[in-house]
Amino acid sequence: DHRIFLLMADVSGHGVPAALVTAMAKMAFMRHVNGRDTVAQILGEVNRDLCAAVTTEHYLTAFAAVLDTETGRLDYSRVCHPYPVLYRNKTRSLEHIKMRGGYFLGMFEENKFYVESTMLEPGDLLFVYTDGLNESFNHKDEQYGKERLDSIVLKYGSMGPQETIMQALYDKDRFIEGRTSIDDITIFALQREL
Repeated sequence: DHRIFLLMADVSGHGVPAALVTAMAKMAFMRHVNGRDTVAQILGEVNRDLCAAVTTEHYLTAFAAVLDTETGRLDYSRVCHPYPVLYRNKTRSLEHIKMRGGYFLGMFEENKFYVESTMLEPGDLLFVYTDGLNESFNHKDEQYGKERLDSIVLKYGSMGPQETIMQALYDKDRFIEGRTSIDDITIFALQREL
C-alpha cells in the first residue's frame, strides 16, 4: 500500500562470478520482501540464502530501507555500504547515515542486522550510491571523494532527485577528465514532496 522497500546492493569483485552472485541476491530479495517482515528480518533471510548458495569469496554491501509514503518514516539498515546522504530541506544541511546495520551480506551465517529510523520531512532528499562514484580517480590519482559529492548534494538537493543525480555524475566526469572509471556507478535518490 503506502510502504516501499528500497535497496541498493553492491557485490564485491567483477566478472561472471560477481554477476551470478548479483542474480542470486536479486532473487533472494524478491523472495523475502513480503510487506510483513522488518528490514532486519529481510536482510537476515537473504544473508542465510546467500551463505547457503554462494561458494566463492563474494559478498555484498547494502543499504535497505522501508519508506512509509504517508508519514515519511524511513526504517533503514546500512550494511557496510557507502554512507547515504540526507539533504534536509528545512535547514539546507546534510546528514550522513553512518550506522552499521551488520556485516557484509553472504559473509557470515550468524550475521545479525539492526535497523534505525528517521523521518523524511517535506523537501528532504535521500541520495544513495555505490563506491564507484566517490572512489573515481583523476589523472593525478586524486580521488573524487565524499566531500566533493557532499557539496553537490548540498547545492542541488533542493532541486530534486533527477537534477542532483545529473549534477553528481557531471561533476564526477569533469573531475576525472575522461579517465575511465574502474568500478560501476549506481545512484538512486528520492525526495519527499513539499
